[in-house]
Amino acid sequence: MRQASILLSMAVILLVTIASSTCQDEEIAPGYGDCYDPCATVLCGYGARCEVQNGRARCVCPKGCTKEYNPICGTNGQTFSNPCQMNVYNCQHQTNVERAHYGSCQGEGRELNIADN
Repeated sequence: MRQASILLSMAVILLVTIASSTCQDEEIAPGYGDCYDPCATVLCGYGARCEVQNGRARCVCPKGCTKEYNPICGTNGQTFSNPCQMNVYNCQHQTNVERAHYGSCQGEGRELNIADN
């Protein structure tokens, strides 16, 4: 019984310590203390991810892709160098182009590279 009482006391001390943690302890006690994550309630669409800039939540598109050549044909009739390129295109243009098939689109427009945008 005494051990249970000691464990309970230690748990209470731990919770009080966590609850009073500062942002420096955010990795130890996420969501507790003086910290506020502006991205906590933000849902970004089109493959964007939330980043905090100047204390505000912003949805940001991926910056780039590898140069790997693995072409796919999008449902918009455009050939993308690889799936990542299509995802970045969707984010930048807020579209929902999907993969129609692997390989280039046969004579259905030009190949898009995110460097073109």
